[in-house]
Amino acid sequence: MKKKTLQYKLIDYFRKTSAYDLTNELMQTLHLSRQKVQARKIEKMKALFIHAYETTVYYKEVFDQCGFNPYSFSIETFEAFQKVPCLTKKIIRDRYNDLISSKANKYIPRVMRSSGTSGNPMKYILSKNSHSYLWADAYRQWLLGGWEFGDAIGVFRGSAITKLGEIKGQLYRLLNNWTFFDMFQGVSEQSMNQVIKTIEEKNLQFLYGYTAGIYKLASYLASIGKTLPLKAVFTTTEVLQPNWRKTIEETFSTSVFDFAQVCDGGFSMFQCSEKHYHISEDICHIEYDANKEMQEVIVTGYFNFTMPFIKYKNGDLYIPSNTNQCLCGCNFMRIDKLAGRSFEYFNLPNNEKVHGAYFSDTFREFDMVKSFQIIQINETEILFLIHKKKITVDYNAFQKGIHEIKTRFPKMNFKIQYVKVFIEGKNNKTVPYIPLDKYKEDKHNIDKYLNSVVTMKCS
Repeated sequence: MKKKTLQYKLIDYFRKTSAYDLTNELMQTLHLSRQKVQARKIEKMKALFIHAYETTVYYKEVFDQCGFNPYSFSIETFEAFQKVPCLTKKIIRDRYNDLISSKANKYIPRVMRSSGTSGNPMKYILSKNSHSYLWADAYRQWLLGGWEFGDAIGVFRGSAITKLGEIKGQLYRLLNNWTFFDMFQGVSEQSMNQVIKTIEEKNLQFLYGYTAGIYKLASYLASIGKTLPLKAVFTTTEVLQPNWRKTIEETFSTSVFDFAQVCDGGFSMFQCSEKHYHISEDICHIEYDANKEMQEVIVTGYFNFTMPFIKYKNGDLYIPSNTNQCLCGCNFMRIDKLAGRSFEYFNLPNNEKVHGAYFSDTFREFDMVKSFQIIQINETEILFLIHKKKITVDYNAFQKGIHEIKTRFPKMNFKIQYVKVFIEGKNNKTVPYIPLDKYKEDKHNIDKYLNSVVTMKCS
């Protein structure tokens, strides 16, 4: 046990977190009574509200304007919290500095970026404590699925996991006992067979990562009539469709535990042994309206004292459950479904595909990219529509990133257009990904837009 403790202390050191120590706390709060869950929630939220009021320009202004008194916040005065307006990505971009606590450095801040799945990547600041609790909650989900500290995991990864530099990144991977499967490789029969071979040779018993990537592997195994028994599969980032769950569970002869986090707002939810979704109410609160079936996720994370996000609209939707009771013994709020965003796959030559997250993970790294849209025009051509900011200090770095994309997929023709407006889909909403099949479905309208769009620069 001492060896494992040292191992995960080193992981926390490289990640600049304290997740290992906090995991035991979250395993204990998992079985608090509903009354104690509520009491803990009020305590944490009140501390955050007072801190935000006293140390940020934005919340001092907003609380005063709406008449919300953070010092008197309690179960009895919870209704007063409804007066506080919601925080949006636009407000964060417009009032970025006003949201940062004057005592931010005390909480060991780190600059982060949202996933960019909406086509609007966003920079924000996270405290060490908030980052640590999010990782501790991930450990909790794995523990609930039968994983133990030190067990090997096959990770269908995005780029966010490996941003420690090459040497530190390799050591971090080894300490975690992770085997990476690159979500950004072309999905082909050859690559699938290599993944299967690696899982068998290393006797991996757990898989974790992008839902679509794990589903693609499961579908391929089903197509060749092969099963690959594991102890558990943990899906994340994308919505797990019922038919996807069925295919994954049948192919790997095990249970799937679906897990979701939105780090910018401190949102986290997990699946228990009864396969019910629970909001992690020991680290965040989400708004609930008894009169609505489908609801926006409006979240308040308790621990980000560097840049508090209070009543933050993260862009997802959820369907609440009609009860919080669960046979697993957890009394956290239950939801029936999270209707989040989904990525798309783009076609490559030789019947291969690339996951849309590859592009969003690239674009979110650059401050100059305000928003984006990706369109596949034909089998060998992909168009990047970029709305860039006026100040483009990292333009050269962005061009280098585009060069890396072109180098990685030399048979594809990538073009860039800088625009101010995007193609709208259903309900007048902009969709960040338009793969080839969707382009063909709406070719007339898309071509009409592309022919009329005001282009600032083309390369």
